[in-house]
Amino acid sequence: MKVTISTLNDEIFVLDVSEDLELENFKAFCEIESGFPASRITLTFNGKPMVNDKKSLKEFGVHDGDVIVMLRMVSRSDSSLRVNDANQALPTGLANLDFSSIHVPQESPSTSM
Repeated sequence: MKVTISTLNDEIFVLDVSEDLELENFKAFCEIESGFPASRITLTFNGKPMVNDKKSLKEFGVHDGDVIVMLRMVSRSDSSLRVNDANQALPTGLANLDFSSIHVPQESPSTSM
């Protein structure tokens, strides 16, 4: 089956794999295509993280033509980060966002009928 891999940097590649392929081996294919270590790859399918490396793609519900999103985990201690890699950090990147300028409307008093 053909599975499309998409990254947050709009990199796209297609892998032709067996539905019985285990996740850890699928990550190895992603490593070859992306050049990023499999140990630092997180995959999501239908909005859910694929976390059990011994499960097959079939067990995750992946079918021919499906899209899997690849996230690259980065550590803060990695001083050789490129900007594109840093932008792909998992939700810890939210800590760098400044929400202070967002106006939150005040709750209006409720009226009873």
